[in-house]
Amino acid sequence: MRWDKPMIAWLLHRIVANPTVYNLVQTLAGEKKIHRILAQRTAGLRQDWVVVDLGGGTGLYRDLWQPAARYTCLDIDMDKLRGFRAKHPTEAAFLADGARIPLADGSVHAVLFTFVAHHIDGCVLPSVLGEAARILKADGHLVFVEPLWKPRRLASRLLWRYDRGSFPRTALVLQQMIGERFVPKHWEQFAIFHEYALCIARPR
Repeated sequence: MRWDKPMIAWLLHRIVANPTVYNLVQTLAGEKKIHRILAQRTAGLRQDWVVVDLGGGTGLYRDLWQPAARYTCLDIDMDKLRGFRAKHPTEAAFLADGARIPLADGSVHAVLFTFVAHHIDGCVLPSVLGEAARILKADGHLVFVEPLWKPRRLASRLLWRYDRGSFPRTALVLQQMIGERFVPKHWEQFAIFHEYALCIARPR
């Protein structure tokens, strides 16, 4: 059997689809450092809020919020949602498309949108951001984190080569897309292996 690059990428994607393996890969990729940065930046938002983790997978960032927060993990991957429910059996989990979120207008204090945008086509991402803005309260917050397209960084090129996401974007493109629906309160970029953007924003 000839192991070409697409086949290797497909095999890696199937392995990482397992929730336990997925969590391990995230840890190896620097998730703990990212988690610390996110915890610092969201410390002022950690109240007894209604929180939706959009594309939340296995719920890696559930503990950013107080236990009393009404947290919902929304994803299109049932395997990851099962992994989430195994860790958080009392929390809400929705199998749903981020472009059609089954929640009422203005019903959420915070939308967490981490490491998901590069999985979403440019024709669909504005709809997902629009849905996030729709369900947020007027004084709600979007917490957005995303790896950036930085082809000059060797580590970044290698990570993107086997990432399941097919739509990496530059910081400028992301700023423009977020700015159509939100008013950024905080923007920063930091590097671990990838370079990342972190944005906290309010709906327009």
